Amino acid sequence: MPDGANRHDSRLLAPTLDAVRDRAGQPPEGPKVRLDCGCDGVNSRAVLAERGFTGIISRKGVPAPVQAGHR
Repeated sequence: MPDGANRHDSRLLAPTLDAVRDRAGQPPEGPKVRLDCGCDGVNSRAVLAERGFTGIISRKGVPAPVQAGHR
């Protein structure tokens, strides 16, 4: 789901999860979603809970277990 530059990624969480469900069907029991610390908030946790997902959200100052690359 695209959005403009300098927009917070957490706004795209709900539409992205819904698009995945629409394409792949209902997720398996207890699906997990890994998110960076920028998505650690009440709204993101509510979106995950409404859709039956468990959020594994990085904490600020702790490196994520999987790194996409170096900047």
